[in-house]
Amino acid sequence: MTFPVPLTGVVPPVCTPLTPEREVDVPSLLRLVDHLVAGGVHGLFVLGSTSEAAFLTDRQRRQVVEAVAGRAGGQLPVLAGAIDMTTPRVLDHVRSVCAAGAEAVVVTAPFYARTHPAEIVHHYRRIAAASPVPVIAYDIPVAVHTKLPAELVLGLAADGSSPGSRTPAGTWRRSGRSSPAPGRTPASAC
Repeated sequence: MTFPVPLTGVVPPVCTPLTPEREVDVPSLLRLVDHLVAGGVHGLFVLGSTSEAAFLTDRQRRQVVEAVAGRAGGQLPVLAGAIDMTTPRVLDHVRSVCAAGAEAVVVTAPFYARTHPAEIVHHYRRIAAASPVPVIAYDIPVAVHTKLPAELVLGLAADGSSPGSRTPAGTWRRSGRSSPAPGRTPASAC
C-alpha cells in the first residue's frame, strides 16, 4: 500500500501484549489487530510508548511489525516507532521496521543527553534522507525530555523531512505545509 496523503481518520496506538515470560504474545496481538480493523480504524501505530517499545528487544520489535503488517495485508497503513537514543540507533530501527513492513516511521528526538534544537533538526533530516518511508516526528517530552517546538516541526515540514507529528496528547497534527519540497510528498494531516 502507498502511504496515504493526507493520513486521516483513526490511527490508534497498538498495545504489545506479552506472555508471562516477557515474549510477544503474537496470537493476542493479532486478535487485537483484528478487533481494531473490525472497528474501522484507518491505520495502526505500533512500537510507540503504549506498545512497550522501550522494553522490547530488537528481535521483538521486528516481530511486532512483521505480525501486524502481515495481518493488515496492505489494506491499511502500519506506522512503526523507530525510537532510540541516537541517530545511528534510530536508523538501524528504521531499516528493520521498513524491512518488516512498516509504511511510515514515527521518531522521537534523541534522548538521554540534552540536545540542542539544531541537533534535533539534524537528527530528523538525517533520518528522513535515509528512510524509504515518511518520517513522523513523535513529540513526547515526558519520555525524551525535549518538547518539539512548533517552529521546529514546521521547519521539518517545509524541507520535506516530516509530513506531520504525533503530540503528547495522543493526537496527530498537521505540519502546515502547502507545497512539498522538491522530490517529496505533500504534508499530510496527521
